[in-house]
Amino acid sequence: TSTGVRLLDVCTGPGYGAAAATQRGALAFGMDFSAPMIAQARRQYPGVPFLVGDAEEFPFAPASFDAVLSTYVVSTLLDENVVLPMVDAVKPGGRIVVADDNLPPGWYVGPGHMLRNFWRHGWPDLKRATIRALEPFVQHIEVAFCHYGMIFIIAGTRR
Repeated sequence: TSTGVRLLDVCTGPGYGAAAATQRGALAFGMDFSAPMIAQARRQYPGVPFLVGDAEEFPFAPASFDAVLSTYVVSTLLDENVVLPMVDAVKPGGRIVVADDNLPPGWYVGPGHMLRNFWRHGWPDLKRATIRALEPFVQHIEVAFCHYGMIFIIAGTRR
């Protein structure tokens, strides 16, 4: 991020992404549906604006941001179309970055929960589904992996 970039961190959790962007000179906003997470983020980073909000319904006008960062929102909601409000929030030419698990949904809850999800729904390819949802609106899509392939990062430019 560069100075003056307006960035929205969706599913900010404890606010790490918004805080890091702010430290680099961006005007960052963090949003999460969890009030306790937002309370923690506000305590940790009092200079960063955080708000409780739904990833599927943004309280911002379309094209309000130069960039959107989303961390673990697709695997949390199990709906790749959650990226559509993010696309709408970014100005044409702006950046969209989605980081999420390449593991079965619910792995972090425990093996029993993960296996029940796996047996009921199979192993969804969240990366492929997220790219499919972004492709009509985002160009120059790049995919990278970290943590030995357990996490995927998709980045692109809003058309």
